[in-house]
Amino acid sequence: MLVTLRNYGQLNATFGPAAGYGADGIAPSVLRALSWICALQGAFIEWVGPDRLIVRLDFSGPELSEQEKRQLVEDWLVLLNRRYVLEDDTEVMPAVSVRLIEEVANLGPGAEGEAVLLQDLTWQADYRRDIALAVALHDQLDKGHIEVARSTIVPGDDPDCVIYHELVLQLSAASSFPASDLPLWLSALQRLGMTRLLDHTLLHTALDQLIADPELTLACSISLQSAACDLWWNSLFERLESDPQLATRLVVQIAMPVPVLNTAPAEAFCQRLRDAGCSIAFDGFGSGRCNLDFLLAVKPAIVCIGEYHAYLDARKESPDIWSDEVIDALQALCRAAIPHVVIIERREATKAAMHGVDGNWSLYRGRAGQHRGHGQLRSRERALQRAAS
Repeated sequence: MLVTLRNYGQLNATFGPAAGYGADGIAPSVLRALSWICALQGAFIEWVGPDRLIVRLDFSGPELSEQEKRQLVEDWLVLLNRRYVLEDDTEVMPAVSVRLIEEVANLGPGAEGEAVLLQDLTWQADYRRDIALAVALHDQLDKGHIEVARSTIVPGDDPDCVIYHELVLQLSAASSFPASDLPLWLSALQRLGMTRLLDHTLLHTALDQLIADPELTLACSISLQSAACDLWWNSLFERLESDPQLATRLVVQIAMPVPVLNTAPAEAFCQRLRDAGCSIAFDGFGSGRCNLDFLLAVKPAIVCIGEYHAYLDARKESPDIWSDEVIDALQALCRAAIPHVVIIERREATKAAMHGVDGNWSLYRGRAGQHRGHGQLRSRERALQRAAS
């Protein structure tokens, strides 16, 4: 496997050479920590660049099938994208990619993040802050303090009728942090490009709940950054393809606020989910830097119109709430583009406020007060144990 620390340059530029790390800075120390973890798991390490190394696994035991090998690589992804605590108590989050060697055309030196060394270095304070927020999120995940809850999706003309449920994250009562911190942490993950581990955990949690309740239809939102048919999702697609009835009760929502220039991987990802039997939704349409071409290419079954402009940007002091005219215009655009369901994100909407919504087209999300806890996120220990063995 080729293991690459994708935020090598950002870490070095932001934190710089620090006490206890010598002249090479924090990022090489993170890479050394990754190599030690791999070596302790019984792997053989070969350094091939300042930000990457080859990890050779020992397959001298019983021969593994191709499916078992893919699952093993996915488990290593989970293992290596965890939080690292360094010697001087500096905590950073690695952005690690893992690839099978036969899939890699060029193993040359990387240092992919060096391009971030710009004249204006004010971004470094933001990066340092976002890393701290990401560390806080993963710390709460490791402690089991982040739970999943369900928000109801109801028709605009019949708020007592539940169409399906949406899986949402919330802090448990055991957490020492206020509930308002969770959106800040999630925003930081988006900006850092580190949403994939959380999305992986969340989607598998959704499948576990669908298995436990055969009558449940559940929606689960993941970042557009995660939407690609790669090693992260081997086990997900295997679970869906082995149980088509399970897939028909899963709605995968692609969160839109993150701009992506090349949408081809996301289009292929959505198509594979659709082929497996899942429904596709776009979440927060209009709230970020949306790509209308992407909407027309995928043609999702559901479009959720964001009520807040740039609501994932935690640096804004207050969200800008759209007027009814703007929401009506976005709704008309979605109706013209895809003749399917449109959801307006108004969790606090009252029956009186819903009278102007066409029930044939529009749904409302349930109120925030209707969220009820439904357990912790799916444990990562099983994947970690498999990688260790």
